[in-house]
Amino acid sequence: MGRDGKMKARRDAKYWLTTQWAHPLDGSLPYYVFLKPKYQCLKRAVQDGDGVLFYELGRRAPSWAFANPPKGRQAIVAVAVVGAPFRKRSGLPPENPFTLEAVCTQRSGRGTVPRAKVNAILSYKPNYTFFGYGGGSGLAEINLPEFQQLVNLLLA
Repeated sequence: MGRDGKMKARRDAKYWLTTQWAHPLDGSLPYYVFLKPKYQCLKRAVQDGDGVLFYELGRRAPSWAFANPPKGRQAIVAVAVVGAPFRKRSGLPPENPFTLEAVCTQRSGRGTVPRAKVNAILSYKPNYTFFGYGGGSGLAEINLPEFQQLVNLLLA
């Protein structure tokens, strides 16, 4: 993210929306795009320099994810740039199916974009909850105008 609030992404970058459980509100955890191994097509599609928006699901993370998880805000809470290819995660509890991660850099987020606005911009039904988003992967590509509109709202 540059000083002007613009993404510093590759010229041919793709743009993604990922759903996740809420991060600790103290910012103690970095942002990653997580995938289950069965989504190899997405693993190959997401590249360094792609833009990604993070949508917090409304439910709490399971206790094996981290201690005292906050409830999600049902909103886009951050924007970042994919900073590295997917790699296998280590030290996971056996219950965690998200064994692939791609670290993100240039994370920013001043506010949130509530679910109702996200749904309107992405032309989803007003009551869509993002459960099962991206065919169950939690990750889907969005177009540049949608991405820019959501980033502008997030950083306003």
